[in-house]
Amino acid sequence: GTIMRRYLFSNVIPSVPVIGTLNAADAIGTLAGLGFLGLGIQPGEAAEWGYDLQKALPDASAGIWWTSLYPGLAIVVLITGLTLVGEGLNETINPNLRRRRLLPVVLPPRGKEQHG
Repeated sequence: GTIMRRYLFSNVIPSVPVIGTLNAADAIGTLAGLGFLGLGIQPGEAAEWGYDLQKALPDASAGIWWTSLYPGLAIVVLITGLTLVGEGLNETINPNLRRRRLLPVVLPPRGKEQHG
């Protein structure tokens, strides 16, 4: 019990919100892709952006491109937003990762200071 609480939970629990947001972005993309292919939620059960994109495809080839603009933008903005929230949470929750990534860029390696 103590080993799990001290080592396992302290290393796993901070990653849960990050993994949750990134998995949500992946699920939205998968749902939209399946809906576009006609394998997603049935059209009468719920609104689905992938299905809306599939139905707008003939309109786009006829020059009515704006019918596919809003579902496509909604998918892209939601997936990008969830991914950025996940990355932001990762940088906030895991400061060691941020320090490892920041130090080689900001600070020169020790012993290699340039004298000018």
